[in-house]
Amino acid sequence: VLEVRASEPPGQLVLSACPTFGRIHLDDEWEPNPTVSFPLGAVLQRWLRSAVIADIEQRGFDRAVRISFANARALGPQSRCVLVLETMGRLSNALLTDADGVILEAVTHVTRDRNRYRQILPGEQYVPPPSFGRHHPTALSAEEIAATVPDTDASAGTWLRETFQGISDVFRAEALCRAGVSPNVRSGDLRAKDFDALRTAFTDLLAEAEASRGWLYDCGKERFAYPVRLQSRPECTLQAAPDIHGAVARVAASGMVGADVAQLRRRLQDAVARASATVSKRIAEREDYVQRARDAGTVRRTAEALLTYGHLVPRGASLAEVPDPYAQGATLHIALDPTLTPQANAQRYFARYR
Repeated sequence: VLEVRASEPPGQLVLSACPTFGRIHLDDEWEPNPTVSFPLGAVLQRWLRSAVIADIEQRGFDRAVRISFANARALGPQSRCVLVLETMGRLSNALLTDADGVILEAVTHVTRDRNRYRQILPGEQYVPPPSFGRHHPTALSAEEIAATVPDTDASAGTWLRETFQGISDVFRAEALCRAGVSPNVRSGDLRAKDFDALRTAFTDLLAEAEASRGWLYDCGKERFAYPVRLQSRPECTLQAAPDIHGAVARVAASGMVGADVAQLRRRLQDAVARASATVSKRIAEREDYVQRARDAGTVRRTAEALLTYGHLVPRGASLAEVPDPYAQGATLHIALDPTLTPQANAQRYFARYR
């Protein structure tokens, strides 16, 4: 959470690299959690305490934002640094670089073992996520969009996801809905009018997002904020918000409450599982102790019989049949180590008894 002091009253810029609730938005009520401490937070405090936001830039249409700061570490306007936020699901991350793009710290360190293309570590040069040749939704004409269709059986929905930057499931479904194209139709079966309609849908969606306020969508198990009134989700309950920042903040706050409950549930389940495993281990140890105590008399009788009648056992035998010294006429069948003498076997049984 960055405090923006230039606004009246001072506001806050919230950035989150959470895999579930990754986001960036303004908020005037968000309170930072003082119990949360992480290395990037300490670095941000040193570099941004008196810094000035010089520029905010989205990387194409990807879910990656660069915030450039001047007066980093209070060393003057020429002292620069860049805060990068990548909201990409489980791969989300946030990091700070110096003016030359060298990483100072990151929320999540990514080593070569995890990613050979780029490493997110202090001292490494920052490398943006690969673009995979994807395009901004409004950068191509209808004819150029048609030229990107692969010679495969890929559906229209799959083709859009693999061709354009930052296309979320919601954006893709809405664009296809407005263009009158089924997401399951084979992309190779699309016609010129479909590409014209998709190009128009892309342009309209971005224009509406710029001009619109925020909307809260409650779709039962799914709840999200979006800057556009969606035609593709008629089953959802729609609620207007003053702006998209407030809408995102409300969804994140309610979702994080649910996430906290789920996290507490998992912790409780883990604690119960650990306690159960500990109790089961102790029960097994005590049962073993009781069984060994019950066997102690038999082990002692075996050792004494071997010691008394060992002279009757041939050397190298693996089984001995000797009289039971405690039961007249009874015979004991005793397993032996053939490499040891009967007397040495007897000492082993005595050691086991003790």
